[in-house]
Formats: sequence, C-alpha cells, structure tokens
Amino acid sequence: MMLKALFRKQMMEFGVRFLRDRRTGAQSMAVQLVPAGYGQLYFAMMALIALAFGVFGSVFNTYAGLYQAKDNDLLLSMPIPPSRILLARLTSVALLGLLYQSLVWIPAILAYHLNAGFSPVPLILQLTVGLFLAMAVTALTCLLGWIVALISARLKNKSFITVLLFLIFFAGYYVLYGNAYRILAAILANADAVGDGVRSWAYPFWQAGGGAVGHPLPLLIFAVIASLCAALTWILLERSFIRIATTSRGTAKKVYREKAVRQGSVRSALFRKELKRFTSSAAYMLNCGLGTAFLTALAVALLIFAGQVREGMDLLLDGEDTVRQFLPHIAAFALCLTAAMNDITAPSVSMEGKTLWIVRSCPVRPWDALAAKLQLHVVLTLIPQLAAGIVCCVVLGLSLPASLLTLTVCAAFTVLTASAGLCLNLLSPNLSWTNETVPLKNSIPVFVMLFGSWGFLAVMAAGVYALSLLLSPALSLAAAAVLVALFAVLLLIWLRKKGTALYEGLGG
Repeated sequence: MMLKALFRKQMMEFGVRFLRDRRTGAQSMAVQLVPAGYGQLYFAMMALIALAFGVFGSVFNTYAGLYQAKDNDLLLSMPIPPSRILLARLTSVALLGLLYQSLVWIPAILAYHLNAGFSPVPLILQLTVGLFLAMAVTALTCLLGWIVALISARLKNKSFITVLLFLIFFAGYYVLYGNAYRILAAILANADAVGDGVRSWAYPFWQAGGGAVGHPLPLLIFAVIASLCAALTWILLERSFIRIATTSRGTAKKVYREKAVRQGSVRSALFRKELKRFTSSAAYMLNCGLGTAFLTALAVALLIFAGQVREGMDLLLDGEDTVRQFLPHIAAFALCLTAAMNDITAPSVSMEGKTLWIVRSCPVRPWDALAAKLQLHVVLTLIPQLAAGIVCCVVLGLSLPASLLTLTVCAAFTVLTASAGLCLNLLSPNLSWTNETVPLKNSIPVFVMLFGSWGFLAVMAAGVYALSLLLSPALSLAAAAVLVALFAVLLLIWLRKKGTALYEGLGG
C-alpha cells in the first residue's frame, strides 16, 4: 500500500506539467473540460491541434522529400514501379508527421487519464484514434506538398514564398500560444456553443473525440473518413508523381540581348554562388538562417516599442544602479543568442554534394572557396545583428563606449560561429546525400553548432560574471570580447592551413 501511494504521488508530480502552466498557474484544458463532462469536446479540439502541429512540422519537408530527392531520376530509370518509390517516400513523410503529432496527442492522453482515471479500453481507443489521425496528417501534408509541387513547376524560385509562409505560420503559432489561456477561458464559458460549432464545422474531429472517450461508432466513422482521405490522396499523388518529379525547372527560354558584362573577382563570383545556393533552397534558409529573420524582427520591434521598453526597464531597474551597469552584457548576450540561430556554414560544404567537382575543376584556390562560405554567414548574420544592436543600445540609453563594446562582442561571436561551423563541416562532411534535409537536419556539425553555440554563451556569461567580481563590468565585457575574438582568429588560422587541405582532399 505504501509503495502504491508513493507511486501515485510520483505520477501526480510527473503529470502536473500537463495539468498546470508553471508560469501562470493556469489549469490546462483537460483539468477544465474532462471533469465537467466535455471529454469529447476536449479530444476533438486536441485532435485539431495535433493535426495542425503534425502538418506544420512536416509540410515544409514533404515537397523536397517526394519530388526533389536527388536519386529520383536514377530510381525511375530502373525496373521499379513508381508506386513503390512513392510509397517509400510517403513512409518517411508519415513517420515525421506522426512524430510531430505525437508531441500533442500523447500528452493529451496522459492529461485525460490523470483527470478521468486510468482505464485500458479508452487508452486503446485513443491510441487507435491517433493512428487514424496520423493518416489524416499524412494526407493533408501530401496534398499541400502536391500543391507546392504544381506551383513550383511553373515558378523558377519558390523558396522565398515558402520561407514567408513559414514565418507567418510561426508568428501565428506564438500569437495563439500567448493567448491560449484567454481562448481557453472563452471556450469554458461557452462550452456547449463551441461543441455545437465543432460538431458542425469539424465533424470528423468531433467523431474522433467521441472515439477517444470510448465510443466505438464515432471511432469507426472517423476511421472511414481518414482512410478515404488517405486513399484519395494516394490516387492523386500516384497519377501525378512521375510528371511532377521529372519536370525540368528553371529552363525557360530567354531572348538574348547583348549587353556589357563587368568583370568581377573570384571571391565575388564564389560569394554569389554561395548566396544563390542558400536563397534557392527554402530548407536551407529555414533550418540555418532563421537568426537573420529574428534579428531583423528584433530591430523593428525595438523601434516600434521603444517607449514601452524604456518604461519597463526603468520600472524594473528603479534604484538598481548595479544591475544597470550590466545592461551592455545583457544586450550582447541576447543579440548573440539570437544570432546563434544561424548556422549557415555548418552544412555549407556538405550542401555541395556531388557538385563539388565543379569548383574543384576551376582555377580556384581552396581558401577562396572557404572564404566565400564564411563571408555568406557573416554578411547574413552580422548586418541584421549590428542593426538590432545599434537600436538596442539607443533604446537602452547605453553610452558610446558601452555600445561599442556590445557591438564588438556581437561581431566577434558571429565570426567565431561562422568559423566553427565550417571547421566542423570539414571534419565531418557528407557529400553522398540524396535529400538535402540530411545535411541540414541530420548532421553532426549542425547539431553541435546549434547546441554548442548556446552552451558556449552560457559558459561565457558565467565567466563574465566571475570576472566582474574582480574587475569593473566594462573591463569584464572587454575581456570577453578579446577572448571571443582570439578564439575566432585561431579557428581562421586553422581553416587557412588545415581546413584548405581537408577541402582540397574531398571528393578525391
């Protein structure tokens, strides 16, 4: 009995994260709806959220995974039925969608049982609903990918449109998340009306909610609807797969017009090549260049809400002159943390893939090719970082020396991360990929840079704080700038000597 009580206590402690928001103390949807008898509405809404999360998490990789895989031409030239190739591609899409969907659906199930009590039959039905929900996620994801494929067959470059849509979805998600408990309060105040609305406008998900609370007939109805959606999507994709996958893009005829061409340097040509490679891939920009968008948004937000930021800082730091001395440190850390979201150089060598021989066959020094990759990262990161930094220093009212120190730390950190990412990619390249999401998502350099940059910033912040106990805040920040710059110089020296040798030996 004692062990049972201890186990129940531990499970309650574990489950509290699904039942209450730790920041606000507000209760979750399960705590409010399930005990009040609105279990079907609860699961219907969670099914909608899980569908949105699953589609949002995988839709931007579906087009590349289905239609732009580098081995499509090779596989289609073999005696392999196209339907088999398509099915293999769909498997990875379905698994990715299921992964993202489970991040919502599994906690929803746990929260339900923590409020309604555990019962094995509803649990089995809820997991079954989750499987059919995954079919709906896959169907909708593939349908959106099919639409993107049709559009891209007529456009030369769709990357910026894809990135813009992602940023809009991303902003919408955070707006929705920030108002989640206000929305929940409105739902609770009008639960019956919301239930009628879901039943009318989202009928399949209402049936999914009924199946999740233990009713077999609604589960059967939802299963039939999800299966029909998946079957229709399969028919649509199978009929158009070969045509879309083999469509040549970017070969529109142009009328020749004679014009003077200005000769450029090798470095500028290589930089334009790297920039074109980056901007032609939505996956590259989304996975490795979000820091640029966030730094730009930060600069704009600081300009718009400058008055509110000053009032908030004055209220927060009223009489705290000691803390005010560390405003340059806080600004530098925040700007570097945002810039760390950019890891453009980390997959830059791998992204060349089997086309590496093109650069290698040109009369180009290896260092020029590597310098172009570094230049791309620095330009796309440092310009918006300095813009955000200048606005931040003005809004916070920092002195000129403090502002210069803050911007120096930012510049040194950007050069450091650019050099570190390139070093890691030269040490662990992947030139044999068939899908560009592999070097962008599933590579050691990208993983190490993403988390390693944050870890480095944490260590740097702790070191600066320790130095401030011995030196003045200004000197401690200056010491940090010197140390980061020294690391960056050492990595650049390594790239110039060892890195060029590694790059020259690739593909040999």
